Amino acid sequence: MIFDKLILKDNISYIINKKAVLSLLGYKRGKTKISKDFAEKLDEILKLTYENGKGKGSYIIRKIKDIKDYDISFENTNLKLKSKNLSKLFEDSFAVIFFGITIGSWIEDRIKELNENKKMNEALIYDAVGSEAVEGAANSINHFFDIEARQNRYSLTKRYSPGYGDLDISVQKQLYEELELEKIGVKITDTNLLLPQKTITAFIGVER
Repeated sequence: MIFDKLILKDNISYIINKKAVLSLLGYKRGKTKISKDFAEKLDEILKLTYENGKGKGSYIIRKIKDIKDYDISFENTNLKLKSKNLSKLFEDSFAVIFFGITIGSWIEDRIKELNENKKMNEALIYDAVGSEAVEGAANSINHFFDIEARQNRYSLTKRYSPGYGDLDISVQKQLYEELELEKIGVKITDTNLLLPQKTITAFIGVER
C-alpha cells in the first residue's frame, strides 16, 4: 500500500443491486406485484445508468499519529477527526484510507429534466438507481482496498462516512480538500453537501 500519495481512479466498475433499488422504491419481496411496464422501465434505466454513470474516485492513505480523548490525528496532514465511534473503530488501526467516489452528474441531470416535465415517478426510479449505483461503486473500490490490504497481510475495518453517528458533517470540507475532489468533478456547498449528490466519502481503518 502506498502512503501519503493522492491517487485518482477512473472507470470504476460497479454493480447495481436491483433488489435494493426495489426496496428503496417501497417494493416488498413477495408482497408487491411488479407490472410488466415497470419492470421494462427499470431495466431500461439500469442499462442507461451503466452506460452513462461513470465511476471516478480519489483516495489517500495516512498513518495515524495519535488517538486521544476521541481526537484522531494523522501524519503529514492537518485533518483531524473527533469521534468516539471512530476512535473505537480505529483502536487497532495504524493507518486510515480516506476516499471519495462519484458516478458523476448525468443521473441527476436526468432527474432534473424528468421533474421539469412532470415525470415524477420515473425520476424516483432514477434517484433510487443512482443511489445504488454509487453504493455499488463504493463497494467496488472497497473491494480493491481489501485486495491490496490482504496482499500486505493487513485487514480493514468497515467504512465510516462524515455525518454518520457522532462524526460531524463539517469534516466533509476538510476531506473534500484532502482528496482534491474537484479533480473528479465534485463540488461542495457552504452546508457541506457534495455535488453531484451521488457521491460518497468515507474512512476505512487499516490494521496489521
